[in-house]
Amino acid sequence: VDLLQTQCSSDFDEKTRFFMESIYNCSSKLNEQLDINQALTELTCGEPHREKTRLDFLANEVVTELQQKHPDRELEYKIQPWLNEWCDQKMLRLIIYNLFSNAIDFIPASRKGHIELGMFSRHNQKVFFVRDNGTGYSDAQAKRLFDAFQDNSLDAELPKDTITLANARRVINRHNGQIWAEGVEGAGGTVFFTCNTPE
Repeated sequence: VDLLQTQCSSDFDEKTRFFMESIYNCSSKLNEQLDINQALTELTCGEPHREKTRLDFLANEVVTELQQKHPDRELEYKIQPWLNEWCDQKMLRLIIYNLFSNAIDFIPASRKGHIELGMFSRHNQKVFFVRDNGTGYSDAQAKRLFDAFQDNSLDAELPKDTITLANARRVINRHNGQIWAEGVEGAGGTVFFTCNTPE
């Protein structure tokens, strides 16, 4: 389909081009769904390998990686020091990477981005959060962010790719924790998560 579009589209009439574009869009969506299925099954099966982990160390590693990936973006990161948790180190690194990537998606390219990783205590439980100064989202939109198969193509304010947050939710479920998002339209958003340590 790609080959036909690039090399032969100028030879097609309007009706043929319409059908070709429809076929192309359908095949693209199928490929996206296959990528989602593969990504969701690539996470390690079984119980997390819990160990005492410095999340701030993991976050600084992720920041270095994202700075190389987005050299043209003006992004400022604030990482709270001494963020400790009893968790699977590889899985939590994936979460931080996915949440930071999601935050970048919500920040317009023309805006200087601010992304923060922090923690507070609630009812003797650690609650971690990733906050950004992006476009934000409504309560209804926040509920759709963690659905890997959600089609956001009709909602210009949401990222088209929800696989990062879907993977984050799956990892948190493995840790018997919770993950949720809160935002204000036009004023940024925050994703919160917990990792329940077994007794």
